[in-house]
Amino acid sequence: MAPTPDTSNRFVLEVFDCTLWCPKAQAPFHVSDVNVLRSILGLSAHQDPSFGYAYPLNDEHIAAIVSAFNTFDPRQLEDNADLEIWLSRFPGVFDPRIDAPYLVHTNYELPLLLEDRKKLAWFVYAYPREEAFAGEEAFDRWVTNGVLHKEVVYQPFEKPVGDLSEGRSVYYTPKGEEWRISAHKLIEKASQRSGGWNDHYERLQGMLFGYEDWQNDWWIKSLAERRALGDASPAMSMHREANLSERDRRFDVQLFIVHPTIDPTEITMALGLDAKFSHRVGDRRITPEGTLLEGNYPHTRWRYSARYTVSNQWFADKVDSLMHNFCRTKLSCRACYSRAEN
Repeated sequence: MAPTPDTSNRFVLEVFDCTLWCPKAQAPFHVSDVNVLRSILGLSAHQDPSFGYAYPLNDEHIAAIVSAFNTFDPRQLEDNADLEIWLSRFPGVFDPRIDAPYLVHTNYELPLLLEDRKKLAWFVYAYPREEAFAGEEAFDRWVTNGVLHKEVVYQPFEKPVGDLSEGRSVYYTPKGEEWRISAHKLIEKASQRSGGWNDHYERLQGMLFGYEDWQNDWWIKSLAERRALGDASPAMSMHREANLSERDRRFDVQLFIVHPTIDPTEITMALGLDAKFSHRVGDRRITPEGTLLEGNYPHTRWRYSARYTVSNQWFADKVDSLMHNFCRTKLSCRACYSRAEN
């Protein structure tokens, strides 16, 4: 039986600053009948029934939402910044980012680093499935300008998992705070050798990130209260930039093409999709940071990626959406298939 869509929800419009890589403004609003919202977004009753996804909006979407629900028009904030506007369901009963009596650093790492209110940011993901974490270019501009320090650590897996061969940890600190990276590595190592993560390591990590003592006190207490209710594990950490909140799940829907001869620009033109990462056969090998490696790429590789954040584990409709776009014309599919067979 197909799940029944919600009929009454609160949602939020978010203005996201791609330069500072953080939300710039948020406007919550109430929707009495989500079928109206589904119509605006072009969703059927069976697509994302609980509205667990976040949706990028264009001008047509925004105008229709503002008109239908009498909410704030986020386009009024345009000030020549590189902005994106997203729609998502308002978080549930307990969301640490909202319930905390202070600003949680997650999603605000870059501006807090630049204001010297945050002392350490840490991002972790599997490599090479992702060549860089979302927003890394925005952080790196300030490294180039000499404002921030960056350190990257590759951690090979004992056994590769598919095309995943290692983890990639990326650290940023304001200049003069580089010692925090070494301290954080020691905390991670100590936790691995002493039975796993616990509240003591959580507090030390929060201190390294730049949270104040009273903020760490509140979070440690909230962890204990949630564990008592069976709603948190000792290893769960809100202050860890490497993780999303317990209720959120982030995933990428990707299309990965490997070909012995084709030019990656031809793939882009045939599919009408911009590659997140691509290189041509014969190009010099290079790391995400721009360091040249020995040898040349033996194949052309082209990867498209779309990132989504959901509050549940269901993601099949996003894969269907990608395949629908991929196969929207027989000509595009036949062109790519023909080249792949050559």
